[in-house]
Amino acid sequence: MKILLIEDMPHVAERIRNSLKNLGLAESAFADNAKKAREALQTSAFDMVICEVSLKGISCLEMSHLARSKNKHCCVIIITSLENSDIAEKAVKEGAFDFIIRPAQMDKLDNLIKLYLAVKK
Repeated sequence: MKILLIEDMPHVAERIRNSLKNLGLAESAFADNAKKAREALQTSAFDMVICEVSLKGISCLEMSHLARSKNKHCCVIIITSLENSDIAEKAVKEGAFDFIIRPAQMDKLDNLIKLYLAVKK
């Protein structure tokens, strides 16, 4: 499974990597800024994209649209803070799989990934 991790906060990226590792997965690509995120999304198709709600220069809406333009079945999971949950909700309405609010719901990430893997089978 090809997984793109887009996160600019190192401690959050590490927490996500640990979640993936515990599930026997690892990211295929990583981006910590808008340029790298856009480049990865425009050049490769991913099965899953786990992304920050916004990086300077790109929003989760654009990331979700780019990911789903390469693979319409791509699972996009958005990580947000409580203040940015409205845009994450909009992204879900437009096709993202779901969103989690950090730090309180980081444990939900494992369950979302498991749910996606079960549905994908």
